[in-house]
Amino acid sequence: QEMRTQEEMMRAAMEAGEKLAAELTPEQIAQQEREEAKKMADAQRAAAIAAREAARAEAEAKDAAERAQIEEEQKAKTAALEAEAKAKEEEEAAAKAEAARVRAEEIEKIR
Repeated sequence: QEMRTQEEMMRAAMEAGEKLAAELTPEQIAQQEREEAKKMADAQRAAAIAAREAARAEAEAKDAAERAQIEEEQKAKTAALEAEAKAKEEEEAAAKAEAARVRAEEIEKIR
């Protein structure tokens, strides 16, 4: 549909151009061609800028996703290290409690 519309617009522009060409001087025709060429160049520049902007936005989104993933991995590693440290503390506390119990039994035996 869009291609057909573009083709129709191009055809209408060409017909209008041919009709005008019959009425215009060679200098006027050359001026119109320069203006059309400038419009085309402007449109191409705008398209190139838009493409660069889209690529930049895509790269920024990718970077943000990578940063978020790294942050989540860091959080998981930190949580694992904290859990490991807590387990070690609990183990040490249990060992101290056991040692205290054994000492208490030995003291009780001596009495």
